[in-house]
Amino acid sequence: MIKILLIDDNFDLGNTIKELLELKGYEVEYVEDGFWALDRLKEDNFDLVIMDIVMPGMDGIETFKKMREIKKDIKVIFLSAFVDEKRREELNKMGIKDFLEKPCDFQKLLNKIENLFDYKKEKEA
Repeated sequence: MIKILLIDDNFDLGNTIKELLELKGYEVEYVEDGFWALDRLKEDNFDLVIMDIVMPGMDGIETFKKMREIKKDIKVIFLSAFVDEKRREELNKMGIKDFLEKPCDFQKLLNKIENLFDYKKEKEA
């Protein structure tokens, strides 16, 4: 089972995404900020992180940089309502190509998760 760490400061949205992912069979832990996320990443083994970029305290990009120090190969999908060209370039330079704009289409999120873990290839085999 794929274990997901979900980070978003919007409590209602975070819980909604968590519940929808759990209905699809994923194990999801939801936290509301980057500091808490880093603590959880040190304590548990997650396969994927889904996180907001714009958060108070420590934004998603800073959180991502610190996560890479803990688990270099962690897979990350970013969510943000504010993905302008400058931010897109910054994400690309960091090797991040997986991000969705909010409000995100849940099916697109599921497709990204499946692509990251090659579900379709496994189903065809």
